Amino acid sequence: MNFGVEMKIKRENLFYIYIAIMTFIFYIRFFRVESALMNSAIYILMSVGLILFGIYYIFQKDKLRYKILHLAILMFIVFIYFISGKQYEYLLFTVLALLGVRNKSLKKIMKIFFYTYLICILFTFFLCLVGIRPDVMYSKISSGKTIQLHSLGFPTGNNFFAMLFILYVSLIYYKYEKLNYVHLIGLEIIGILFYFIFYARTGIILITLLIFGTMVNKYMQIKKKSRRLISLLEIISNPFMFIFTYLFSTKFYGSTIQVLTDKMVSDRLGIANIYFETFPAKLFQTSFHYIGDLPVDNLYAFVICGFGFAFAAVIGFIYVKTMIRLYKKKKYFEMFIVTLFVLYAYSEKFFINAFRNPSMFLLGIGLFKNNNMLEEEKIE
Repeated sequence: MNFGVEMKIKRENLFYIYIAIMTFIFYIRFFRVESALMNSAIYILMSVGLILFGIYYIFQKDKLRYKILHLAILMFIVFIYFISGKQYEYLLFTVLALLGVRNKSLKKIMKIFFYTYLICILFTFFLCLVGIRPDVMYSKISSGKTIQLHSLGFPTGNNFFAMLFILYVSLIYYKYEKLNYVHLIGLEIIGILFYFIFYARTGIILITLLIFGTMVNKYMQIKKKSRRLISLLEIISNPFMFIFTYLFSTKFYGSTIQVLTDKMVSDRLGIANIYFETFPAKLFQTSFHYIGDLPVDNLYAFVICGFGFAFAAVIGFIYVKTMIRLYKKKKYFEMFIVTLFVLYAYSEKFFINAFRNPSMFLLGIGLFKNNNMLEEEKIE
């Protein structure tokens, strides 16, 4: 009996090791290092992660209907992956993670994200300090003025703040019960100090919302009517962002709302408009490619342009289903975290990658019934 329990614990840990390996790999990939040796090391690590996941998944005691559903989802994503011709391997790794996340501990996953990002961010600062990572000077326009900024070893200030946001979310969720308002105010002050180094407006706004929302969730009682309204907005947030992005970068491009939005969030709809004119949205998209060095940082425009309306609809459906189930379970803080990533994705397309967006692991609740991943006492 004890031997069986030990084997079960070891098997479950293979999944967490897979998460840790992939989280580390996709942190490294923020830096786009052009080195044959580094790329070889990354692919070796990926292979190790896949082998560990394979061992875990083969010996998972799922009912046949779950395995058939898993296989159907995987085949759909593989189909999208290959017809796209763009080799987005993170989609495959993300799907594998979602297939294996049922009844796993979200706190353990957040703990993995926290320590991985904390160690990697500190190590990046260290590499910059000793001169191994370059402190590149770059220009940024803020409030109509051109500012010269230091990268401090990171690709851009926006990338750093996305990393910091992931670090904050994972820390707050992992240590939620132990954090008090002093800790939260301290985190906000650190975020503000970094803002004056990197001037990443979206990043500091989302971090401030995270801190404020955490305080409200911990220390305030929200009335039922207000809670229902907030929850409704959170439930529809993902499909709303798809619809808003598409309409205001195509049919309503040039409207007052579009102009004001682009002034606040650095021309995301303007760039999306260029891509939609070059690659008109279809049910299934197969001809998408990047236009020179022009980034399409809005995830919603990227998904519709790159994969088509069908893929966007599937993502929106899974998000809505997940949020409804979270609402029924009264997991309001989890809904809040998902919504913050939904908002952040307006400016950063890489949040479609589960190893850069820990809130995506909650989609396991939308994909599979009777998922106990939030009931820690049943999992431990």
